Amino acid sequence: MPKSIYYTVDNTKPDLNSEIYADPIPLNSVCDTIKAIAAIDNITSDSVSSFKYWEEWPFPPVALFSELAGVFNNDQEISMQVANVATSNLNSPGYYPPPPCVRIYYTVDGSVPTINSTQYIEPFSVEGNGTLFRIRAITAGHPFIEPSIVVENIIRIDYSSDPANYDKNLSLDDYNLSTVNKNADLGMAT
Repeated sequence: MPKSIYYTVDNTKPDLNSEIYADPIPLNSVCDTIKAIAAIDNITSDSVSSFKYWEEWPFPPVALFSELAGVFNNDQEISMQVANVATSNLNSPGYYPPPPCVRIYYTVDGSVPTINSTQYIEPFSVEGNGTLFRIRAITAGHPFIEPSIVVENIIRIDYSSDPANYDKNLSLDDYNLSTVNKNADLGMAT
């Protein structure tokens, strides 16, 4: 009665075509998920064992915005990346590159983001004269830290503003949020 263990490291369900366990399993990523099934005489079990490998990352991950909050006289492109809560300086000796499985989820209407919000994949534009964007983001995917740190960035587009007088330290109290643009797909306040 030949017995075998079949496994995958890419979070997919193993089957009889997967790798057969014979030696220690090499892991390529700090967030590989090993899944394994047992088979006897090429008949597999319905039960899949799973183990998530996670290299220690010493700080909670947070989203880091490319652009500071403020008023801009032209449309802006916003990019984000995962950083650690200990530093926002990517050249700092305390910076730890984030694991590739940590994702950013965001909203642009000021609501609290969840893992069901838009996932950040690539830079996006904030556009429209007189439009206010309250961008909030969380990170998720860390197996030991629940998404709980919400970072926020407030950007207002005002084509008549003077770039020399940008105020990068604005808060929601500096804006009138009483008017909502009902036609905006993203729920942006104007």
